[in-house]
Amino acid sequence: KLAAGGTILQAVLRDSRPSGDVGMGAGDLCYDEHGRLVVDSGDDKHSLESVLASTHTITCTLSDPVSEQDLPEIQRPELLVSDEMDCLLDALDRVHRNTLDVHRALVDWSSASGGCVDGQDGLPRDDIASLALLGAMIEFGRYFRSRYDRSRLEQIPVVDDVSCQHLATKILRQLSDPVAVAAQTVPPWIRAVARACPYLPREVRHACQCQGEYGVPRALQHLQKRLLSQGGPDSRRRESDAPLALTARQKVRVNRHRLHECALRVLSPPIANRDTILEIEFMGEVGTGSGPTLEFYSLVADHIRSDPPLLRPCTDGRLFFQAYDPSFASWPSGRELLSRGTLLGLTMAKCLIDGRLLDLDLHPMLFQAIWGYALPQSALRELDPQLHESLNKLRDLDDATLSGLGLTFTHPSPDPLGGNVALDPDPDRAVDVGCLEEYIGLVVAFTLSSGIEPFLRAVREAFEALTPLSGLEIWTADEAPRLFAGTSLNQDDLWSIEALSTAFHAAHGYTTGSPQFRHLVKLASELGQEERRAFLKFLTGSATLPEGGFEGLRPPLTVVRKERPSPPLTPDDFLPSVMTCAHYLKLPEYSSYEVLEKQVKLAMSDGQSGFLLS
Repeated sequence: KLAAGGTILQAVLRDSRPSGDVGMGAGDLCYDEHGRLVVDSGDDKHSLESVLASTHTITCTLSDPVSEQDLPEIQRPELLVSDEMDCLLDALDRVHRNTLDVHRALVDWSSASGGCVDGQDGLPRDDIASLALLGAMIEFGRYFRSRYDRSRLEQIPVVDDVSCQHLATKILRQLSDPVAVAAQTVPPWIRAVARACPYLPREVRHACQCQGEYGVPRALQHLQKRLLSQGGPDSRRRESDAPLALTARQKVRVNRHRLHECALRVLSPPIANRDTILEIEFMGEVGTGSGPTLEFYSLVADHIRSDPPLLRPCTDGRLFFQAYDPSFASWPSGRELLSRGTLLGLTMAKCLIDGRLLDLDLHPMLFQAIWGYALPQSALRELDPQLHESLNKLRDLDDATLSGLGLTFTHPSPDPLGGNVALDPDPDRAVDVGCLEEYIGLVVAFTLSSGIEPFLRAVREAFEALTPLSGLEIWTADEAPRLFAGTSLNQDDLWSIEALSTAFHAAHGYTTGSPQFRHLVKLASELGQEERRAFLKFLTGSATLPEGGFEGLRPPLTVVRKERPSPPLTPDDFLPSVMTCAHYLKLPEYSSYEVLEKQVKLAMSDGQSGFLLS
């Protein structure tokens, strides 16, 4: 049995001693004159190689994962740690905590129902231990793949390598009972398992989230939609059946020119809540439905990205918090930044509840920071590679060269508000070789922790005002950004002629062979990233696409022929128009590709910021 803090190596060395020797401590390990590790066993010294050359049988007994009496209280990890291995240990702690949550839910449910944890309706104890082990293996795989060449680590498991079909089927069967969903009597261990097992299929975890987070009407609606999507001989008949439940729609009218104040008000309780679907109308405009609502969220996203920056782009274009001097909250511009942080949390929560898209491509590490999980110092390499490279170059300088730079304990770059950030009570303290590591640590801590903590707190509190933040943790940090931003506009395969020809539907005057339809598909396939954003915003009100690209639009994008004008006017004199709520594009019968390109791009640029046609 390993002593507290002991290692397997120490156990092997201890057991390889001659009989009669007593326990081994840290002082028992030393090095000989050749630098080889040796073991002091009294008068007899033997090298480590001689110990490890023998075959040792190690019997590992897995401690009972359901026993908590001997476990110390696990504290939530600090936001910043100094070592990447600490981050791995934090991840393994989360695996352990999630597995214990599974057992607690099983015990509570079993006691309430008079069942048995090991019975048919629960999960055997060995299965719970297997979940913990598999979760730990995946965390190890994620850790090593983030540090080393992936081509050398092909055998290390990742989430996509794991299949739990039997467990997924069992969970979906439990979630397919309308009475249990309506009465909220679905076994609590299901959600605990979904949170502990990121390798469960996406649709299973989504079903678990919809069942428990957003109220009974939404849970029943999702259940009916899922059952219909499974098809079957009577699925067409069932589509005409009355819905199991209806979610009320909350219609609110806002002023485009006072977006910040209006957005904060309508996205905060009691107007925004999990029991209603928020629909936005703009004052002085006749448009209603999903189009104006999606444009509202797009405008809010643009406002959150405005200057001074709350979020800054990383090298890959994804967004992370901009660090500011902690005293900024007392400045007028600082209070406005904090208000935008609150707006970000409210918008994220309401978009998640209502199933809306948000035009913000957030970095996975931003979600880790919001959840309060540890960020390694090496994260700076991905979030700010220029600063990371500059700090590493300082380590290569000698004392004279470093002192000649005149560095003091202030952040190397001022924040966007123009403030010089003091990293030490004495900001004029000079940086030399002796205190270089302290200086680098403070720079990283400010960039990844103290400089962004006010925004993290604002986002957490705002999100929790609408729905528990723990509900978002059912997804991994890599999956969470796609919940809000949908499909990346950089996925060129979704914008190919073949993909668009399949996703676009032709009707009412057009067929897939019509020249105007084929010209539109060709134009869309040649758009750049910013033009794609404008094209989508014109068509749907949102600058993003759901999962699956155009195939994921509901209803699908339909292209119809616009009514011909009376002579002497021709279709070439008119712009296309669109019903954003129905994804219904009314395209005039243009005479050539060049005319279509000119008129569609003109509509994309000038046909924004207004719903003036009913």
